[in-house]
Amino acid sequence: MRYLEIQLLAGYEIYYTFRDGTITKMLNILTLTEFSDVLNGRNLPYELLQILEFQNQSDGRFSEGFNLSANYKQHLYYEGPKNPDYLNNLIPFARANFSGSFYAFWDNSTTADLKDMPIVIFGDEGGEHIVAENLLQLPERS
Repeated sequence: MRYLEIQLLAGYEIYYTFRDGTITKMLNILTLTEFSDVLNGRNLPYELLQILEFQNQSDGRFSEGFNLSANYKQHLYYEGPKNPDYLNNLIPFARANFSGSFYAFWDNSTTADLKDMPIVIFGDEGGEHIVAENLLQLPERS
């Protein structure tokens, strides 16, 4: 069934309106509110906002495995180190591949800006490693 109209509501929530009158939320959309909630009250870097907008315009399917996500905080407690102080300084923000690896900002108390924090990858086969010194280095190092 083809949709009749696409609506952009609340900034980033996209809905299809079908010919029969039903309205369905687009499934692969991450709202600005949903994503901001995982950032522990920090400002969303402009670069991540640009990725979020692009991701939502492409229905979340723009890369083989990478996408911004609000669903990885709980994985830290299953897959990551068990030190609560360490875990509280990690801010998961993106899926790294289709098999469960994900990226997190590491708040090592040297900067307040997310874009300047080191980025850690949590591997789907275990282990965690710093993969970039900051957000802008992530594309060239991952």
